[in-house]
Amino acid sequence: MLTVVRSLRKGDDETPTPVQGSTFDVLPLEIQHLVFRHASDDKPAILACSLVSRSWRDTSLPHLFSSLKVKRSSNYDDFSDFLAAHPDLARHVRELELGYLPAHFHGLPHTRIRPTLTPANLASITMKLPRLRALVLRSVWLANGAGLVEGDSTAHSFVSPRRLKELTIDHCSVRRDGPLPLRILFSILTTVPASTISLLFLPLDCEVPFLPNVQHSSMTTQSKIELKVETLVVRGASSESWPDHGVRLYDAFHQVLAPKCLRCLRTHATIRGQTPDTLRSLGGFIGHVGHEALQHLELPFSIGTDFGPPESRPEFWHTLQLNRCRNLQCVRVTVTLPTPASPSVLEPPQVPLTAACIALMVNMPRTLRTFVVALWYVDSARMKDRKWLDLEALDEALLTHFSSLAKVNVVLCACGGWVECTKLILEAMAKCRQRGILDVGPLNVIDYL
Repeated sequence: MLTVVRSLRKGDDETPTPVQGSTFDVLPLEIQHLVFRHASDDKPAILACSLVSRSWRDTSLPHLFSSLKVKRSSNYDDFSDFLAAHPDLARHVRELELGYLPAHFHGLPHTRIRPTLTPANLASITMKLPRLRALVLRSVWLANGAGLVEGDSTAHSFVSPRRLKELTIDHCSVRRDGPLPLRILFSILTTVPASTISLLFLPLDCEVPFLPNVQHSSMTTQSKIELKVETLVVRGASSESWPDHGVRLYDAFHQVLAPKCLRCLRTHATIRGQTPDTLRSLGGFIGHVGHEALQHLELPFSIGTDFGPPESRPEFWHTLQLNRCRNLQCVRVTVTLPTPASPSVLEPPQVPLTAACIALMVNMPRTLRTFVVALWYVDSARMKDRKWLDLEALDEALLTHFSSLAKVNVVLCACGGWVECTKLILEAMAKCRQRGILDVGPLNVIDYL
């Protein structure tokens, strides 16, 4: 079929010649859909097939419109009007990406103005897509309402009656690329509820107090919304006051997410400075949303040289409430050494960084199946020094504490001398290696969750 599809593409301005007596028409409809699904990444080929005959058009249109990327330089009003005028096509859309198209792509002078999306805009679009499963918002401006007032507490959310499978918000901000207040972020999240939420590279404003009460379009009074989120991914989030207020993001999720629903939490060092207050707040969030449900956890902080003797004691980590997550299967811990350019590179920490990992492990359920440790900026010299990393002690503790352990992954990130470091890890963690559960690899090679 791929040969037939490609043979129809004779040129951008040439209409394919109808195929007479094609055997493709006599195939069962299920087989025809399988063929088009196999060529789903080749939209020009599917478009060419839709011009062959009426039967080919009816079969190809669901695959042609199943995934759409819509980029605009100002707004999406024309796209919303198109969906309203063609409900027969809108019902085929399952994946949608709303992005930013710079004006100079059209031969116009460059402008920094980007399309703005409000809860009302999103509701207007998504309600016309009855089968939408995944939505991506990329490099657009977000606002509460038409007035574009970032702190307007009177703006309400238009909550969709359906829940998407995935919602991704990537590189979005408010007007003129300002930081995104939590109120606006959660207004968007409650407008299009999703089982999986991914927040990627968002400049967040955690200073403004967060109000979780939103209003259904069919309600006259405010009511608290509980989002049933199963997977939460936070990558590259930043804030000017992040060391003090990074945990506010999880405080806000604590107020909004439904209890005992979160199965997977994937973050990347979004909390800096492990004070008792921040750990207590994070523990309240984990205990609320992950109790009896959480299976995959990537701890949202990095173990670094600022850790000392208190962090090497198990009782320091009790407030995280990891022992309540009885179904926890996989945990990822990040350990960050100073970069080679750092002045403190020759000053070992007060205790080996792996000692904090061991103290954390004592608070985890013994039924853990996979343990992942990501090592940043390691080199062979510091790996040989037990004052930096005592991998032999980590090796012993893993097998002692976790009776059902099936996999130990060591991920090397920005490593100096990858081959030598790998050899040293295999030697230091001999017991895990002998049991056949140890894997060592660079970042993005080992699928740790």
